[in-house]
Amino acid sequence: MAPELVSDGIRAVDLAAKPAVLPNRAYVTFLAGNGDYVKGVVGLAKGLRKVRSAYPLVVAVLPDVPAEHRRVLEDQGCVVREIEPVYPPENQTRFAMAYYVINYSKLRIWEVRGSFARVGAGICWRSHFVEYSKMIYLDGDIQVFENIDHLFDLEDGHFYAVMDCFCEKTWSHTPQYKIGYCQQCPEKVTWRDDMGQPPALYFNAGMFVFEPGISTYENLLKTLRITPPTPFAEQDFLNMFFKDIYKPIPNVYNLVLAMLWRHPENVELDQVKVVHYCAAGSKPWRYTGKEENMQREDIKHLVKKWWDIYNDESLNYKKPVSQIEGAVETAALQPLIAAAMTEANAPAMQFVAAPSAAREKEQTLVNAYLVLTTNIPNSEANGSKPWRYTGKEENMQREDIKHLVKKWWDIYNDESLNYKKPVSQIEGAVETGALQPLIAAAMTEANAPAMQFVAAPSAA
Repeated sequence: MAPELVSDGIRAVDLAAKPAVLPNRAYVTFLAGNGDYVKGVVGLAKGLRKVRSAYPLVVAVLPDVPAEHRRVLEDQGCVVREIEPVYPPENQTRFAMAYYVINYSKLRIWEVRGSFARVGAGICWRSHFVEYSKMIYLDGDIQVFENIDHLFDLEDGHFYAVMDCFCEKTWSHTPQYKIGYCQQCPEKVTWRDDMGQPPALYFNAGMFVFEPGISTYENLLKTLRITPPTPFAEQDFLNMFFKDIYKPIPNVYNLVLAMLWRHPENVELDQVKVVHYCAAGSKPWRYTGKEENMQREDIKHLVKKWWDIYNDESLNYKKPVSQIEGAVETAALQPLIAAAMTEANAPAMQFVAAPSAAREKEQTLVNAYLVLTTNIPNSEANGSKPWRYTGKEENMQREDIKHLVKKWWDIYNDESLNYKKPVSQIEGAVETGALQPLIAAAMTEANAPAMQFVAAPSAA
């Protein structure tokens, strides 16, 4: 009997109706080394942008990812977070693929707090991930062809992923492969009674929906320390760890390419939202068409679709104006404002950059002033400044002028528009400095070296 898939609770997102404040959610992927996998992650970032995802792509990178690759990812709008490697216990296990051993480092994506790192003689805070309530993990060789933001709305408390296929040779070490059993078509070859209980449902860990949490993270690492490695590395481990809360979702959310020739009856290619280029020879940036099954028309079509997104320059990340070097901000406007306000009796002045939260009121006042001064010739506007207004100068008794002056004063006198300091700036608020004694006390050890706390940059 085929397993029941979670599909009733999945509803496509309305791209035209985005909430005013987005929940703390994100996509996340993993990158190691200085190889060409960075191209896959760039393609993924552009794919999410094409389908108008509302959420960022976080890239968890190991220390061996070069600075150049990190800059490429940041230039594509990715949130790059460095993580430390995670290794399984020492063992003689042969992994299905040699590089699988490094994939245990993916467990770091459950860690939603930062850590202290030693820098010279001091210690600084290294941020891994901000507090995300839910995340969708995607391998770097995955592409998203339709918006899947709605998966974030699946019921909490479960682990959602697509069931894997056991029919490829990489599964030859398993009893499933040896008898021809596959959970994608359990009715074709049934599990024999003499083999004991049938295996639990098994998901492909190239894509999954999960809830980060420090408790889960600590339990993952604790369990890993006592769990011998197996051929599929972290995928086997995650299946074991989450077996009791795993719920399968339709394969349109992670089409493993082998499904096209192993179980074509289960694939509706025009309905597929996420494609996983994990078959040998299928990674688009390495594609030659020489490997088995790689000359299939559906494979060539999917590889071309990936390249269409990767090469589409219109999908490159566009920085917000405030982040573009040389963008016109308040400071850049100061000479223009100064020139417009020159008067014989103007006092010496110094421009102070307004806090970003206060700029709305500042800009409103500037706009009101410009309405006054641009609608009256300069020679006649001397009496229009609201804070000097007497009504005695020429044209200053006009009803429209009095109305505009009153509007300016209404804004100026509105105390609800005064700038409100963030909690971190309020005197007495708990900041990093206030936490240092507690942190120091928690870290005291007989052999703990002397340390100096370094305040994190304000942006962190």
